[in-house]
Amino acid sequence: MSKSKAYADTNISVAKSQADIAGILRANGGKSVSWDWEGSSTTLRFVWKVGGADLRARFTLKAELKVGTRIRKARGKSYTESRNLRVEKESMRLHRVLHWYLKIIFEAEQAGLLRSDEALLGWVEDVSGETVAECILPRIALLATTELRALPAGK
Repeated sequence: MSKSKAYADTNISVAKSQADIAGILRANGGKSVSWDWEGSSTTLRFVWKVGGADLRARFTLKAELKVGTRIRKARGKSYTESRNLRVEKESMRLHRVLHWYLKIIFEAEQAGLLRSDEALLGWVEDVSGETVAECILPRIALLATTELRALPAGK
């Protein structure tokens, strides 16, 4: 039995999720929030203040269907319309996942469990627009080939 994807049954629109996400970010030091679209991808960029510094982060949501995904033609719809409905449903799901992800990060920060800048570090952009993850992940194999210092003793 295959496990369904998180929020696969959501009926919350992309616009509602984007408004909810913007509200979460503004309630937690967000200074600007922008959304860009290209094809089936949506990019969220936001700036939030952390310890006196403005950090900019980027999330890209790709509402693409896997190659080989079977598309059932919806009643009265063409194959293209049916496929577009599936892509829209996937976009709704991804936006809801991002909504809850960000909400949980900021709630965990308020509870003292973590810092948002640490939790969102992989998505923080530098001045060129490259995220920390895009910079580090291609070089991650170096960690396995270099001698790592032992972790400090626990307290």
